[in-house]
Amino acid sequence: MDTPSTVCIGLGILIIVVRAPQMFAPHATLRFSRRHLLSTDAQFRKVGLIPIIFAIAIVYAALHVPIMGALLAVVASVVTLAALLMFGFPSLFRPFFLNILDYVERSGHYGLIARTHGFLGVIIGVALVYVGFYVI
Repeated sequence: MDTPSTVCIGLGILIIVVRAPQMFAPHATLRFSRRHLLSTDAQFRKVGLIPIIFAIAIVYAALHVPIMGALLAVVASVVTLAALLMFGFPSLFRPFFLNILDYVERSGHYGLIARTHGFLGVIIGVALVYVGFYVI
């Protein structure tokens, strides 16, 4: 198994694990996110480390794939820029994400938006795992 397929499988499993609880308990998941991931700037910085780690893995995968290397490098650059902004300026971006959580939690009937977001995330995660196993 080569490096890009390993990155796709790892990213797909991470997306499935993070988004699956939103399908079954959207309000509890959003409360958990607010309490344990977005309540302080230090916790928000910890959330920013996860994309940085995956960006490093994507850059490493781009070194071993000559055809898709440029596309993977661009994706890794965008992810790294977003994560570094989250990591460097948490007081600017944390209220933005808290407002998004408020909107998602209050709109829709029985967390319909959160459930749909979780379902689509799981579908994308399954697609990434499929690409990692069978396509690449």
